[in-house]
Amino acid sequence: MDINFNQYIAANNFREIAAFFETKPALSEEQLAEIRQLASHKLELARIALSPPYSDFSKILFVKEGDFYVFLNYIKNQDIEEQLKSMLTLISKMYQQNPSSELAGKSFIAVNNFKADDDELAELIRENNYSSEIIPTPAISKRNRNYLILAVVLVFVLIRGVIFFNAFHPFQNRTVDYDYDASTEEYNAEPPSIDPYYTRMKFQIDSFFVFLSDYKKEEIKQLTRINDIKTGENPFETFYQSMPQGESNSTVKISNHTNCDMILLENAMVYDTIKLPKAAYYIKSGKTIEVNKRPSDVNAVFNFYLGKQLATFQTKSKHLFIRNHSVIEYRFSELLPETKEILETDYVLREDASVSLKDGILRIN
Repeated sequence: MDINFNQYIAANNFREIAAFFETKPALSEEQLAEIRQLASHKLELARIALSPPYSDFSKILFVKEGDFYVFLNYIKNQDIEEQLKSMLTLISKMYQQNPSSELAGKSFIAVNNFKADDDELAELIRENNYSSEIIPTPAISKRNRNYLILAVVLVFVLIRGVIFFNAFHPFQNRTVDYDYDASTEEYNAEPPSIDPYYTRMKFQIDSFFVFLSDYKKEEIKQLTRINDIKTGENPFETFYQSMPQGESNSTVKISNHTNCDMILLENAMVYDTIKLPKAAYYIKSGKTIEVNKRPSDVNAVFNFYLGKQLATFQTKSKHLFIRNHSVIEYRFSELLPETKEILETDYVLREDASVSLKDGILRIN
């Protein structure tokens, strides 16, 4: 294969995959079977997240991207369409509960890029054709129309009565005192409503930061050290993803000149205060990575998580995040006194950066 499908699908980079299919000849059945298995895993993740009680949506944002469904067109079979049908049914139920859901609305638009062979799936896509078209309907019923005519007649009679009354009564000049200096009541605009998905995500990311940096070392138990994570790799399975290399012609170099290892967390900022997790990069002490710069990174912020000896372990806290196979998410087992404060600080990185630590203060040059 000319591209690493596993890497691109894991990073939800379906635009590149769709472009590959458009320009390349048909793949072998063995290759298609491998890709279908990866796509099936994505659809299963979506089904789980969309099943009440709703869980983390950050890993299934691809369901509202048209490129995902263009990609599915090239590999679709009966099993893929059955999974897609199940996913779309769950999105429809979520939309019925919350018509303002951005995830549902954009998914209904995006799924129109899929050309279904299954009649039931095709009908389901048509039923949920979320568009701005206005369907003409009768403005009022026949019964209400009669009431409207009666109301118009009464208003007309009332107006004629007022005119008649004024015609036979001398006009009396009455003045009304207005206080033009009196302050008018201040208009308070309603704050824009925020999709519940974003408010849930803010709580989850805040909770994840607490999990990473706020625990008592003396309470650590059942510790298993993790030594196979390399610089540039994503150590997490919760929220953050791995970004494929070579996606952009522009990169930023980040060098770790502290005596600790660090994990660089890349987030998209929405509504000024809500972080949407994008990617995570492990950087060993003394090492450098390159981070792709994309046009969509205008509102990107970065957070630094510093410590030593990546591991999975338990504490007395029940505030846990679980990886696949019931393993507690990785985190540093040795923290600095400043780790929590540094992690909670947002940084903007637009140029190459050398990161160091002096007197407990993170310095970026």
